Amino acid sequence: ACAAASYNSGSWPSQHKEARAALRYIHTRYPNNKVGVLGHSSGSSLASFLWATELIPDVEIDPNMIPPLGPYPSASLKIDAAVLMSGQFHPYPINTPPCTQAQVWNKTLDNSACEYNYTLGNYSAAQKVNPALYLSSFSTQAIVPAPAMIFHGTNDSLVSACNAVELAQAVENTSFPSSVSSKDYNYTVHLRLIQNASHGSYLETAYPIAATFLAKHLCPTFSSDAVAVGTSPHPLCK
Repeated sequence: ACAAASYNSGSWPSQHKEARAALRYIHTRYPNNKVGVLGHSSGSSLASFLWATELIPDVEIDPNMIPPLGPYPSASLKIDAAVLMSGQFHPYPINTPPCTQAQVWNKTLDNSACEYNYTLGNYSAAQKVNPALYLSSFSTQAIVPAPAMIFHGTNDSLVSACNAVELAQAVENTSFPSSVSSKDYNYTVHLRLIQNASHGSYLETAYPIAATFLAKHLCPTFSSDAVAVGTSPHPLCK
C-alpha cells in the first residue's frame, strides 16, 4: 500500500507532529507490515526526520510535540527503509550553498567546507528538524538506523548538496557499541550524488533505483527481477 500524507504549512513542530501521527496511524492500520518513507525536497526533510527519530519520545524532541496528534499516541514509529531526495536536513540558508559543487563531488564524505557547528544544548527550532541530531540515539540501543538511500544533485542551487553529505557523514561518525558490526552502519546509508543534476532534474532516473531499494527492504519475497527498472517508479513484489 502507498500512503501520501498532506501536512500543515505552519512552522515547527506542526508538520513533524502530523508526520509522526500519520506514521502511527499506518502502523495501527497495517500492524504486520514493514513501512518505508520517501520524499523529495521538503518531503525529504520530513521523511529524514521520521527516519532518524524512531527511538525519540515526542517530549524529548520538543515540549510542543506533546500531546501527540492523532488517536494512536503509543503506536510504533518504526521505519524499515527511507529514500531521501534533495532534502534540506541542516539549517543551511536556502539558495546560498556554503560549499562549492566541486567540493561536494570530489570530497564526498570528507568535506570540511560543509560542516555546520551547533552550540550543544541550545538548539533552535530550525536545528531541531535536523535528523543528524538524533542519530546517536541508535547507538545507545546498540542498533543502527533503517537503511536509507540519499539522492542529491551536485548542481542544486536551491538546497545545497552539503545536506546529503553531512547526513551520510553523521551516520558514519556515530559511535555504535562494539556489539554492532561496522559493516551494519557502513551500509546503512547509500549516498548518491548525481553529478551536474539540479534540484529535481534527476528524479525520473532515480525513481526506478529507489523502487528497487525499497522493494529489497520492504517486500518479504523480493527478487531483483520483480522491478521493471526504467519503466515504473513502484516496487513490485512477487
